[in-house]
Amino acid sequence: MVESPKTLFVYYKVPFDQRGHYKVQALSELAQREQDHPGLQAQLLQRPEVSLEGFETWMEIYDHADHGIDEALESALRQSFARSQLPFKRMVEVFIPLR
Repeated sequence: MVESPKTLFVYYKVPFDQRGHYKVQALSELAQREQDHPGLQAQLLQRPEVSLEGFETWMEIYDHADHGIDEALESALRQSFARSQLPFKRMVEVFIPLR
């Protein structure tokens, strides 16, 4: 059976009053991952609203144009999340194309 290409969605909450500091770190991490894994496509998004508690929700999306996120790349990405400079718990979700 051929495995469907996967896309990783990684989200976490960032204090709104510290967003500038963490945005620089998040973008730097995305750029490093793209550099370390040629063909990797990464995006950093945010929800348009701030929660009542003062947090924004940010989402990193990872895909690879040629083959999606295979097992080896997913493992490498998860390891890089664990070593991240961002002090937030990352929630990782995997999605495949609808069949």
